[in-house]
Amino acid sequence: MNRFIEFNYHDEASPAIDEYETKETVSIDTMLEPFLASTDQLEDYLKKAKFLPNTNTQHGLNEDQIAAVYLYAHDWSENSLHRQLNQALQSGNKETIKPWLGFLKLLNSALEKLPTVKGTIYRGLPKNIETQLKDKSEIVLWQYVSCSTSSGIINSILDENSIVCSIESLSAKNITGYTPYSADFEVLLLPGTFLHIKSTNCFEEINVVNDTEMTSLQETCETENDDKTNKSVIIFSAGNYYKATYVSEKKQGHGIYHNMNDVVAENQEADDRANGEGACVFKNGDCFVGTYKQGVRQGFGILYRKTGSIELGEWVDDELTEKYDSKSSSSGEKYSWKDQDGTQRWYGIYYDSQGNRFVGNIDDNHKAHGLGVRFWNDNSCYQGDFQNDKKHGYGIYRDEDRAIYRGLWVNDEMNGLGKITWKSKTKFEGSFKDGKRHGQGKLTLSSNESQEGNWENDKYVGENDNLIYS
Repeated sequence: MNRFIEFNYHDEASPAIDEYETKETVSIDTMLEPFLASTDQLEDYLKKAKFLPNTNTQHGLNEDQIAAVYLYAHDWSENSLHRQLNQALQSGNKETIKPWLGFLKLLNSALEKLPTVKGTIYRGLPKNIETQLKDKSEIVLWQYVSCSTSSGIINSILDENSIVCSIESLSAKNITGYTPYSADFEVLLLPGTFLHIKSTNCFEEINVVNDTEMTSLQETCETENDDKTNKSVIIFSAGNYYKATYVSEKKQGHGIYHNMNDVVAENQEADDRANGEGACVFKNGDCFVGTYKQGVRQGFGILYRKTGSIELGEWVDDELTEKYDSKSSSSGEKYSWKDQDGTQRWYGIYYDSQGNRFVGNIDDNHKAHGLGVRFWNDNSCYQGDFQNDKKHGYGIYRDEDRAIYRGLWVNDEMNGLGKITWKSKTKFEGSFKDGKRHGQGKLTLSSNESQEGNWENDKYVGENDNLIYS
């Protein structure tokens, strides 16, 4: 079947394939040697791929990376390389996938250098898959999926047993110019991509969450525990934050890293920045405060589960390897540790008289001071910087009306630059003072109408003051 129509998915997580990152870098000849006998004409096409002219130098791919993309996208027989690779990935069997890890490392290193496509892309679907998708809301892709930015290309290859499908992409990789068929305008969705099914021939990608959703906080305290798939937002110092997906409590693939000005880093670059102490809130309501290395828990930290249980100690690769004594559902407990500079620090867990709880850094008076997470009884949640028990610095706050604010705080009030998004999807981005819009800002309604200018005491003071903004 044509790679633009062939389609498989999983209802649950597959064995981690990011183990390829630990593989030693070797030549493409060495990587593919185990498959020469089992893959039709692979040796001949490998020789051809290695000597392709590098006419497209703007992305910095080396010869082996160019060859890897070329070989993947070549349909030379029913037993082409991409079919064998995807069959291995779709099997969910670690032993079957293991021989491919070297090639996965090479192919993904090439794709990381190529442009990301955000927008509508197209592919075919076998008609017989429609009934399988009717009762599903989300699916997970555990293979590379070929799509095109041109619906005409897809329509031209459909037969009576297939239909065209549209996908709203956030992370597909554009391989046009590196394939044998540049006129296909081919893009790839990578293994581990989550798709939301809008209809049987219309999907949207959800493994990268957009800013207006802030999934980790918006769904905190309202979503049942999911032992398989979980999402998180981790706040680091200076307003930097990192979004990640977890399967069985271990980070999967690469995350997305934002700085305070919403400059985004993706793939390995994102992971390389996700270091140091962070305050994390998971989609299922758990939270973690501790140290990270490349986006995984590494070093001292405290995990506080929504159930009230505590897991405290030294973490390695997202696993608690040295557990310290703690008390379940404790209040007023103080846990001592030293950061990488050798400075004495304390984490605490405590409840106030109303039952609101805090997890994170505390001072000598047992007040929130530094990075931490606070939950209120009305399901409001704040993660970020504290000073003298108040929100102070950078943080993300979700209130009971499901408005989300991400930005600067002073003395428990929104002060400085920030962005607030209401349940209606109306949003305001700009300057705040004492909890109100004040200074330069832009209001955008859910209808995409906008109003930009000066604000004073939560009121727009520029011209054409005729929009409803709260």
